[in-house]
Amino acid sequence: MTAILATLFVCQGPAHPATSIAAAIAATFDSKARSKAMLPYDSPDRRRWGRSPSERPGVMLSALTAEQRSQVDRLVRTVLSETGFATLAGIRAEQDILGREESGLGADWYWFAIYGEPGRGAWAWRLGGHHVSIHATFSGDALRSVVPLHFGGEVGPGAAKDWKGYARLEKRGALARRLVLSLSGEQRSTARIPGDERFFLSMSEPQVKPHAKPSQGLAITNLEHKVHEDVAAIVREYLSAFQQTAANQLMNAWHENGDEAHIAFYGSPEGDEPFYFRLQTQDFLIESSDTGKHLHTIVRTASDFGG
Repeated sequence: MTAILATLFVCQGPAHPATSIAAAIAATFDSKARSKAMLPYDSPDRRRWGRSPSERPGVMLSALTAEQRSQVDRLVRTVLSETGFATLAGIRAEQDILGREESGLGADWYWFAIYGEPGRGAWAWRLGGHHVSIHATFSGDALRSVVPLHFGGEVGPGAAKDWKGYARLEKRGALARRLVLSLSGEQRSTARIPGDERFFLSMSEPQVKPHAKPSQGLAITNLEHKVHEDVAAIVREYLSAFQQTAANQLMNAWHENGDEAHIAFYGSPEGDEPFYFRLQTQDFLIESSDTGKHLHTIVRTASDFGG
C-alpha cells in the first residue's frame, strides 16, 4: 500500500513550478542567509513539524527583503490553493495582533528553509512558525508530498473579525462537531475515547506516524450514508487548502481505504466546548483540537515528508 501511495504522490508531466522558484530564491541569498536557509536534505529536523511560536531551522522572513518574501509567497502558492493561502494570510495577521501583547510573534516571525538542491535528487522546502507548518518534498522536478500541513488559529479580545485565522479554520471544527452530534447514542459512545485535558493533537504531537491501523473509535464501514457524506465533507474541507493537483493526490490517498476510516473524539461537540476529533485510516489522518477559542488542525498521510 505504501508503495502505491508513493507512486501516487509523484506528479508526472512538466516540471513542477516550485523547482525554478526555489532555485531563484536560493540564488538571491547572501552567505549569511544561505548558511541558515540551505540545509542538507537528510537533516533530522526536516521530518519534524511544529505549532508553537518557537524558532525553526531556516531563515526568518523578517530577515529577507520584500522581493524575497514575495518569491517565498509565490513558492507557497505552488502548493496552497487560494483558500489555503488566504488561511495562511489570516493566521499571520493574527500574529500581529498577538504580538502587541507578547514578544516573539508577528506576521514575519516565520522561518523558511530549503533542504537539498532544488531540481537535483531529493529536495524539499518548508515554512513554519506559530500555527503554521507547511512541507513540500520533491524528487528532481516532481512533487512527492505536500504533507504534513498544520494550520492553527485563535480568538482573543476584541472583534471576532480581527481573528481571521481562526475564522477561516472554524468550518473544520464545525463540520467535525456536526458529524459527532449526528451519531446515535451507541455510535457516539463507541467513537468517544479517553481524553487528555490538554486537548492536544494526540496522534501527531509525539510525531506518531499516521499509517497505523486505527485501534480506537467508531468504524464507519457499515454506517448510514449520511455519516459517509459528512465524513467526505470534512475531507474536502481540509483538502481545499491545497492546490488542485496536490488535492487530487491527497484525495487518491483517502480513497485507498476511506470506507474503513475510524472516527474518534473526546470532550464535548456542543457549542464551543473543548473538543478533540480525528478521522483516521491506516494511511491517512485528519486531526483537530479545539478549545472553543484556540484551534489546531493537521492533515497527514503515509507519504509525510516524502515517505
